[in-house]
Amino acid sequence: MNKPYGIISDTHLHSWSAFASHDDNGINTRLNIILDEIYRAAEAVSKAGGDTLYHLGDCFHVRGKIAPSVLNPTIAMYERINSELDLNLYMIAGNHDLETNVSSRHSNASTALESVGINVVTSATEFDSTKKFMIPWIADIQELKATIAEFVKDVGDVSQYTLMLHAPINGVIMGIPDHGLDAVYLNNLGFKHV
Repeated sequence: MNKPYGIISDTHLHSWSAFASHDDNGINTRLNIILDEIYRAAEAVSKAGGDTLYHLGDCFHVRGKIAPSVLNPTIAMYERINSELDLNLYMIAGNHDLETNVSSRHSNASTALESVGINVVTSATEFDSTKKFMIPWIADIQELKATIAEFVKDVGDVSQYTLMLHAPINGVIMGIPDHGLDAVYLNNLGFKHV
């Protein structure tokens, strides 16, 4: 039987000015709330008997640069998860994590978190043992669809797989224009979960 796992996304860690101040340790209070919620999600996975927490992109907010006042508390929080909860941690790049529009190890701010045990996925990767297919940000929707189609073609029956990706889906966020990826298309691919 597969163990339960957790999924988080779009934490947008940043030294926020709106709705924030700094605590006695100099940490941005809004950032600290978000970090506490990430820990709480990891704790819930652990308490449920799970062994893995997935972060599906946009860990950080500002493209191309991360302030030490954001990176250091983030590293400390993930070190705490690692030492106290012993979870497998996986993260894919979202568009905000990248310096460019192409996911790679060197353009992805999240790779800084590998030092604290996070498995950072920088290209489309199949995890056969857990039946996950993870795809970091791909700016071109047709390229993203081709990546998915190639995986479906190679595997054949994807009904036991979970597709994990960071991508805009039509109609999910009000005010964001459609990009050509919709729920019907994703459903028709045949994955167990998306």
